[in-house]
Amino acid sequence: MSSSTLPSSSNHMKCDITSSFSNQIDTVSPPTCYLIVEAKVNDIRGLVLLDAGSGLTIISFQHWSIIGDKSSPLTPYTGPDIHGPEGSSICPVGWVTVDIAIAGIIIQHKTILAKNFKHLILIGNDLMKNIGIVLDIQANKMWLRTKPNLQYDISSDLSNAGRLDVPLLSTQLCTIPPYCMAFIQVKTPSSISSVTWEASVSGVHRDVIAANSLVRIQNQYCTIQVANCCSKSQVIYPGQHFGTADLYDSENDDTTLVLPITSLSTTSTLPCNIVESSDQIYCSTQVKKSSNNNNSITLNSLNFLTELNLTDSDLTLQQTEKLKSLLVKYDQCFENRLGRTSLVHHQIDTGNTKPIKLRPYRVSPVRKEIISTEITKMLNEGIIEPCNSPYAAPITLQPKKDGSLRFSVDFRELNGVTVRDFYPIPRIDHTLDQLQHAKYFTLMDLCSGLWQIELDPTSQDKAAFRFHAGLFRFRVMPFGLTNAPTTFQCLMDLVLDGLK
Repeated sequence: MSSSTLPSSSNHMKCDITSSFSNQIDTVSPPTCYLIVEAKVNDIRGLVLLDAGSGLTIISFQHWSIIGDKSSPLTPYTGPDIHGPEGSSICPVGWVTVDIAIAGIIIQHKTILAKNFKHLILIGNDLMKNIGIVLDIQANKMWLRTKPNLQYDISSDLSNAGRLDVPLLSTQLCTIPPYCMAFIQVKTPSSISSVTWEASVSGVHRDVIAANSLVRIQNQYCTIQVANCCSKSQVIYPGQHFGTADLYDSENDDTTLVLPITSLSTTSTLPCNIVESSDQIYCSTQVKKSSNNNNSITLNSLNFLTELNLTDSDLTLQQTEKLKSLLVKYDQCFENRLGRTSLVHHQIDTGNTKPIKLRPYRVSPVRKEIISTEITKMLNEGIIEPCNSPYAAPITLQPKKDGSLRFSVDFRELNGVTVRDFYPIPRIDHTLDQLQHAKYFTLMDLCSGLWQIELDPTSQDKAAFRFHAGLFRFRVMPFGLTNAPTTFQCLMDLVLDGLK
């Protein structure tokens, strides 16, 4: 990296064109070739930039003022000016030491603190070489040279680059009745600065959901709106995690209408202009740009149309085309990623029994590779995470009907000490009696339905399993637990309430 630019690929390139247009074209700026990956900066989760062409690691002054370590000394920067990809100076202030957790390891690294830098942090090749990061741009994967079996997703989509996930924790004890909303006070962790800053709030998927909103955090405190979407009253405890806050940049946001929440007892309509208000609580409405071509087929449409198999159906060719056209018209109803529900969460009650830790089963090199691939996939999808748990169950591969192998964890020992739930399972004859006058029947199958139910944080360590690459735990309800069917049936009863 030169002293005047960040990535060498971002320099402005002079164009010598001997044509009538030569006086109209002065410079050409190639697009930025950044990659993003999920990491932790000072124990706060976020999305960081990767730039192999930069010789320095840079952190935003704006973000550092919020998540920076107060005890970390600032060493003044005395070197030459540093220019960013756009050609302007990033205004380096000094050097600070930052704790960065990336690719499963934590490292303290010296970074440049820059005032004119909008992203959270840019990781240069100084840090990449230090820990041995390997990038596969074609496959959008990243791994450590010493751990090639643990691969992490990277992306070139900069729409969420620089995002922070600062936890918001409740400060009070209260009870919210079923299907009711309330305002509660929350605070950021003690490591977060007490400066005043604007933040966009996103709810985490729990029984009590925080509304997506814009807030002003003052002295680490703010007020958010929450809703109880369950049929039972929910008790809110101090320190309970309700949402995440991200630094809100109003200068770069031209698609959000900011509206004050005036009353919980009335329904607010969307005005045509932005309403000014000094209140701290806001709701934000995203405005999507729609295409003029209603018949255009999106990539999402092509994905589920490819999986649609109608060879064994009784539909005519004309009916098949009508069905596909209908699916394309409403393609936004389909999602490629697994969702997460907030209506129920699964708990593993083992009473006062001691933690169960079993040795892993011996597997062949071929099966070992299959397990590594599945673990990497589940890590990238947020289904599992590395942990340090007193529990450990072995992994097994079970054959499917098509001859392939299904990844599973042997929870039989854990199930043996789990207190069983007693929840009524519907009888098939009662269901058939209710359908006696029906003419049309539709079968809906949830994709990995159990993984769409979150595992209670107090039970996640109990759902841990061991592999040669380390110890991992489930963040969602895994297959093979003794009470999983009753939890899933409870969810279905809530979802289909009033339709039975």
